Amino acid sequence: MLFLRLVTVAITVVLLLQATAVSAQERYDYRNFEEPVLEAELDAYLLEPSDPEAENPNAFLESIVAKVTEQTPALTRVRAQSYYAMDLMVYERDEEAWELARQALEFADNSGVIDAIVEAKATIVALYYYTNEEQQGLIELERMQSDLDQA
Repeated sequence: MLFLRLVTVAITVVLLLQATAVSAQERYDYRNFEEPVLEAELDAYLLEPSDPEAENPNAFLESIVAKVTEQTPALTRVRAQSYYAMDLMVYERDEEAWELARQALEFADNSGVIDAIVEAKATIVALYYYTNEEQQGLIELERMQSDLDQA
């Protein structure tokens, strides 16, 4: 599971670096799209090893996701949903994972915040890789690169 988190973070970082160049062109401050308290909790989640033997190994992340509301800024909302989608996949709740990832992508697309869009798409790519659908993941990466080039 740690490997999956590291792969997800690595993919996200690479894609966010590309998106940062695009978002800098738009001259918006990403801090307007983040909620600092939830962001700190999400950072802590990445550093906190989960216990797969626990009654509910998703409890810590679920407690964070439960705090996400309609008013939660786009980057924070998509990040929380993305992490939870990945956790759901790890614990073999595939349908829920895909549904949440698609909801995050739809919200990100509607928000117009490029960094949130990239985060959501990176999650879709990671889910494809996790389910051994590498070819579909590569197709999604190509689409994402095309979208970034056009932005």
